[in-house]
Amino acid sequence: WWGARDTKISELSIGQEYALSTEPVVVPSHHHRPGIDVPYEHAVYGTGRFVIAEDFWVSSFHAAVDGAPSELVHHAELTVVGRPDPFCNTAGEDSLALDQDIWIVSNMNMYPEFAIPQPYGYFLQKGTELELTAMFHNASPTDYPDAAIRIALRGTPAHMASPGEFTPVTYYRLTSEGCKLRQTFTVPPGAKDFVRESPSYVLPEGGTIIWLYPHFHFWTGGTSQTISVNGRPVWRFSAPASGSIYHQSDPANPETFEVKQNDVLEFSAQYDNPTSLADTDAMSSIIFFVAPRVPATLCRGSGRHCANQGRE
Repeated sequence: WWGARDTKISELSIGQEYALSTEPVVVPSHHHRPGIDVPYEHAVYGTGRFVIAEDFWVSSFHAAVDGAPSELVHHAELTVVGRPDPFCNTAGEDSLALDQDIWIVSNMNMYPEFAIPQPYGYFLQKGTELELTAMFHNASPTDYPDAAIRIALRGTPAHMASPGEFTPVTYYRLTSEGCKLRQTFTVPPGAKDFVRESPSYVLPEGGTIIWLYPHFHFWTGGTSQTISVNGRPVWRFSAPASGSIYHQSDPANPETFEVKQNDVLEFSAQYDNPTSLADTDAMSSIIFFVAPRVPATLCRGSGRHCANQGRE
């Protein structure tokens, strides 16, 4: 499904920014069939592999597209090669167990630029191998012969960081389809208020969810998504009235939320499909960062002075 993985490996240069890019690919035009289109049937993939040259704290991610309009990027995904996903430990080409995400971006509804809130950072150890994969979907009448996506990781080399400057975060991406590599599901024709429930995910660590973002296809009928912790709704997102950013509504939608180890996280997406064709490309997933909880006995101040002081 992801295509070939035999791309060459490049070592990234040392500095305060790492620039990653997929190799240029030809993205031919495609004429959509009537009804709901399935981009996976005619997608083009570009990949690139890289090795981190020194211990590095990532503070922000920045994405850009070369050689094509940004609308052609269905999504781009940055993974740590060989690091198992926290929730998927069954190896195989049909599962998510092979590589762990650390960032994913879409032209439709995910931020092309994102800064991890201070004093948090994502730590990459020297020698870490990263893979950047982009899925291009071209419904325009124009061919693009050299399309690629770039992601810049900006931050601080570990040897330049002050003691306790960063609190490490863990990145999670959960899908309604569990550990299946294919993360889409089908909404039947004529459906109204169709609901897709996720599995129950047991969190492997406690801490603070410092940022959470939904993903459902509002452009093909997705209307809302609700995220619950231990059976209590905490976040609700609705399809945007205009633009590409989800609208947050009741219940609470906190900017941060405390969780404990073994808390159960679940989510559901609601879809309408007024057409006479099945929508086989519906999705429901969430992405978020968790920062370890700092015991009060070890942290009497706030902000940077309390960062990275210990775990519960």
